[in-house]
Amino acid sequence: MSEQTHEREALEEGLGTEFWRLFSDYVTREWGPAGLRYQQAVREAAQSANAVIELQKVLAQQDAILHVMRWPAERLGQLKQIVRVAEPTASRRGPGL
Repeated sequence: MSEQTHEREALEEGLGTEFWRLFSDYVTREWGPAGLRYQQAVREAAQSANAVIELQKVLAQQDAILHVMRWPAERLGQLKQIVRVAEPTASRRGPGL
């Protein structure tokens, strides 16, 4: 089994677990656009003397967290694309021609 096949299977299995669903829901509740921690961080940053800089930091934190959460599904998509591209296509002239 190739390393990419192993990685693809592990990602497929992991993304289908109840753990991943619970973890993903938690992160979304905390750091999604309406997330509790995100909203709290925005409120605190807005009250700062350097509000614009602090808000930029909060947005960068949110973006980094959500990027990490998207990685498994994005990587799985990449691996599936690699498999589709690498699959041999059948010749119209017959086998081996």
